[in-house]
Amino acid sequence: SRRAEQFELGWKSLWRGGKLTSDVALYQLDQRNMISNDQSTPQNNFDFTVDGTGRSRGVELALTGEVAERFTVRAAYAYTRAVVLANSLLAGKTAPNVSPHALSLWGEYTWAVASDARWVTGAGVYVQSARYADRANTVVLPGYARFDLTQTWKKPLGGGQAVEVQLALRNLTDKAYYVSSHLHVARWVTPAQGRSVRLSALYSF
Repeated sequence: SRRAEQFELGWKSLWRGGKLTSDVALYQLDQRNMISNDQSTPQNNFDFTVDGTGRSRGVELALTGEVAERFTVRAAYAYTRAVVLANSLLAGKTAPNVSPHALSLWGEYTWAVASDARWVTGAGVYVQSARYADRANTVVLPGYARFDLTQTWKKPLGGGQAVEVQLALRNLTDKAYYVSSHLHVARWVTPAQGRSVRLSALYSF
């Protein structure tokens, strides 16, 4: 079976009296007995064995909380370098479906209203850089940016009860991009969903 060992060093800070939190983390993940094509049966693309080692290194940054009155933010950035260290065919290659750069930013503004009900407007962007689709690093999935919007109505009902109604617009610009690819067959890729609208209701008790 695959074996893994991870080391991580992190630092957390509190700002604005604890209303805002920032995190920084450095990590290294080493793996052994990674899956690989079985070279004893090269005519069969679906025969696998364990072969070699891999390593992922990176840094993750996050900022979460209230940056101003009625305005909250969730921001995260990750830099990742994932490579195959030892393998009969893939030594030195970059791991597929791993973007070197990934960024997400989401902000919400709560509108001031006279009643106890609240209107919350949210907007955000999710960004990924280009990454390889296959283990041989012959096919590249292009980078993309996706924009989302939400409008939420929240109302407490007392006694720990509350109701929430949300209208969410995902992929505002109808961006065409690929979510992921098959690990061993590069032409098997998963396209993203186009622009979509969702209305949901939540009752808490």
